[in-house]
Amino acid sequence: MRAAKGWPRFFIVLGAGCCAALALPPLGLWPALVLGFPVLLLALEGAAAGRWRTSFLCGWAFGFGYFLVAFHWIGFAFLVDAATYLWMMPFAVGGLAAAMAIYWGLAAVAVRIAGLNGLPLALGFAAFLGLAEDLRGRLFTGFPWAAPGLTAISMGPLAQAAALVGMTGLTILIVLWSSLPLALGRG
Repeated sequence: MRAAKGWPRFFIVLGAGCCAALALPPLGLWPALVLGFPVLLLALEGAAAGRWRTSFLCGWAFGFGYFLVAFHWIGFAFLVDAATYLWMMPFAVGGLAAAMAIYWGLAAVAVRIAGLNGLPLALGFAAFLGLAEDLRGRLFTGFPWAAPGLTAISMGPLAQAAALVGMTGLTILIVLWSSLPLALGRG
């Protein structure tokens, strides 16, 4: 991932975000998280600490792919009278995904400004993304749908942790858990 620059990096990270969203209900393919989040962390490691634009774009692209897949169901409303409203579907779903991805881009900038790598990057990104998701659920009337913590529903007893730590804490746990293979592999 460090070798990928520019558009290739953008599309790789976008695809990783799409992959990670497959862990959400109703599919519940939680191993997709272990494929998606490490790609984002590799891209963030490849971005220099002073390059906040690259970091933001990596986080935003991952979030855009994630929310594009996660919000696909919103497009079904435009199929009620497709002849009249279908043209609006890409703008509504894509625009909403693009707006929600801004929070993920800001979380990516925060970890790169801190200059984190390896395990501290995984810990920092989990914490900053948890904060970003909490803000996403509260600011501008809030839009908490499709938080990564929702993927715990398909993981059985782990979902019960929400009673103790809430959705923000569950999001931090899920992102940290899915990022650990990369972080531990690097030592």
